[in-house]
Amino acid sequence: TMRPRRLLTILSILLLAGLAPVLLVRAAPFLQGIENWVADYRVATLTPAQPQQPDIVIAAINEDTLARFPYRSPVDRAFLADLLRTLEAKGAKAVLLDVLLDQPTEPEKDQALAAVIRDLTIPLVVSHGGADEGLTEAQATYIDAFVPPARRGWANLVKDNLDGTVRWIFPGKPAPDGHWQAGVVPALAAHLGLPPPRDLTPIAWRGRPDAATAPFRQFPAHAVPLLPAAWFKDKIVLVGADLSDRDRHVTPFRTAFAGNAGVLPGIIIHAHSLSQLLEGRTAPDQGLALALLACLMAAGLGLALGLVEISLWLRALLGLAVVTGIWLLAGPAYARANILLPQIGPSLSVMLGLWLTDIWRGRQERDQKRFVQAAFSKYLSPVLLDDILKDPSKLSID
Repeated sequence: TMRPRRLLTILSILLLAGLAPVLLVRAAPFLQGIENWVADYRVATLTPAQPQQPDIVIAAINEDTLARFPYRSPVDRAFLADLLRTLEAKGAKAVLLDVLLDQPTEPEKDQALAAVIRDLTIPLVVSHGGADEGLTEAQATYIDAFVPPARRGWANLVKDNLDGTVRWIFPGKPAPDGHWQAGVVPALAAHLGLPPPRDLTPIAWRGRPDAATAPFRQFPAHAVPLLPAAWFKDKIVLVGADLSDRDRHVTPFRTAFAGNAGVLPGIIIHAHSLSQLLEGRTAPDQGLALALLACLMAAGLGLALGLVEISLWLRALLGLAVVTGIWLLAGPAYARANILLPQIGPSLSVMLGLWLTDIWRGRQERDQKRFVQAAFSKYLSPVLLDDILKDPSKLSID
């Protein structure tokens, strides 16, 4: 049976090697940044292919759209009013208008759009903001008057404080009057009869059908009146900007694609978020519990290697092999089981478990040598005692 002191030492090594890397990664921005990057790279390169989303269509306000108007900003209000009416006439199921209507333009056009927003018969959510979103008091007052409370959704995107990457659906927050106001995607989900998330929810990014096909169908907003009604009938249409200089945000896809390919327009990020709510998909399992479990298991492997009676070099080589195995396992775990295994923490746990066990065993051996030396120094010659200390097996009796 294992002596209590030995068992306590092994448990202490296991806990220290398992918990310390978890805390270290979370406390050191450099290590957390690497952990985020390798996880994002798996999302960008190993997300399973899926057919193009059948229920969501993006009507993009692009450079060609803006070139039709005498001014780029704000977007022409009469155009937006006509677009919403056209989508209603073509049988759209619901519409998200991701355009901040926070200042007056031409009065006639403003009145036309305000009337459409008020009277549209299909579910409509319009992006909304306030002082926390950078609007002035005048802008906040204007948008509050322009967009009825029932049509509002916060336009916020949640970005990681460490690297500015969007990874979560914004659930909402209290409005200035104290009532809960959902983010644009949860607000639209509620209109569609889906339970809106009330907490930060990781985005389950939708895979592409192939490298050349986007996950969502997208048409220029100004082309909508010319396109077949069947392309919009019973579809959820997201209207927003797809411009090179406005409303673009870093996503995990930035790790695998050059240039702006992984820096997506807000409207496409909203499409990814809405699609997971429509389909009931969840983001890859990750977080503190998974990190603790993975690091404790890795620490156990390192500890086991440290207890094996093999040479130091072979032990180090096997430790490196275990770390390599952790990195090789991460890809299939995400692609097949939807789990984003941490990499940096468990790698450190293996090495720390191995190192601490080696230190402990080295101390045991030194204590054993001191005991033998004290016990036999009065009865054996120094030369024979030195031989026994170098090879304790010489004490065995055949």
